[in-house]
Amino acid sequence: MIEVWYVSTLFLRHFPRFNEKQTSLLCDLLDDARLIPNVSAEYSVRTELLLNAAFAVRSSFSVEGQSDLGTRLVARLLLPHITVDSDVTITAHLVDAMEHHYPKTDAEAKNLLELCRKLVERKNRRILDGCVAICLARYRYYLSDERPGGAVHWLLTGMDMEALCMYGPNRSNSSKAVTTGVCYRLLVTIRLQTSETLLKGLLGGGEGVSLVYASGKEVVLACQESDIAGTVPSVKVLEHVVAIAEAIAERKDDSLVASNIVSCLEDLPRDEVDDDEGLCLARPTMHWDLLCLAKLILDRNTERDSTMEELHLHTASFDVRGMHVLLERLTILLATYDMMGQPNPGEEIVYQTRLTFAEGLMRAFVAENAMKQSNYINRPRKSVDGVYAANLGKLNRERQELVVQSMLDF
Repeated sequence: MIEVWYVSTLFLRHFPRFNEKQTSLLCDLLDDARLIPNVSAEYSVRTELLLNAAFAVRSSFSVEGQSDLGTRLVARLLLPHITVDSDVTITAHLVDAMEHHYPKTDAEAKNLLELCRKLVERKNRRILDGCVAICLARYRYYLSDERPGGAVHWLLTGMDMEALCMYGPNRSNSSKAVTTGVCYRLLVTIRLQTSETLLKGLLGGGEGVSLVYASGKEVVLACQESDIAGTVPSVKVLEHVVAIAEAIAERKDDSLVASNIVSCLEDLPRDEVDDDEGLCLARPTMHWDLLCLAKLILDRNTERDSTMEELHLHTASFDVRGMHVLLERLTILLATYDMMGQPNPGEEIVYQTRLTFAEGLMRAFVAENAMKQSNYINRPRKSVDGVYAANLGKLNRERQELVVQSMLDF
């Protein structure tokens, strides 16, 4: 106590007029020596001095145009004082500083997130809110700069912080943790808007398809850098739609387009079904456009078959399972229109679609049977040497058929 009093005397002698920082330092020393009594149990002089010092740091650096440095110093000043039983006003002050901060660079944003990472691991949701605010600030910057890849990267970073708060460093079940945050909702919105716009552009109902495709490709590449993105159904839908656009642009085989359409429309396994997403990857608003795209592929199959009619060849971009998926989704979609009282695309269009799908199913059966027959004919033959009529019943069915066929050929 004598040492603290001596230091205070030196301050008063050499600095008769204190500024705010010097006053805070002197009062902190006096509070350590318990020479300044608290007004009440709810009031802490140390907390007030700490917050005043943090406010002074932010103000001084903001005036100098270095708000990034000021916010980082405030975080380093306040973080050591945030514990389980610490004053909640310290946490609130730090979160307020982070929520009102707009990082100028990715490096500064990552530095702030790294400083707060340990508290997020300890499930401090208030600090998590501040970290998410930093991620959203960078997301808005990239979005305004028309760089969706960077925007998606920061949304995924926010989702990773949310999963870290929920499950800790070992985030094996993080797929369910990220579906409730604002970053997840924004990510789903971007994916669905990009997927629907690109799909309509492929059908000839939109402009700037190349720009939308480039944007979607950039988003997909950004998602491939994150493990969490693979658990979001809307991300998988965008990957399939981008693959469809790429196959059409590069004039690849129609079967690649068909397989991606089926992947979007087929029912998911029960353990992968999300109530918010539905029973399949694609949202109901995309079903009709996907079915129309499938009809265009089947129409091309019909045109191709008409030129090869003499060869008795049948082109089937969709297999039997794929055609069952298309017919099932069309039936459900039309029933939904009737149930909700929504107008359907038109009786003639629906009739032509059903007819095209029926012909596609027929073509798929023919192609499948032709493939089975070809595999049967080209299968490796087994020898029938040593087979006698007495032990014919002891052989398996395939061997018996082979013996009978050899007898007929003879």
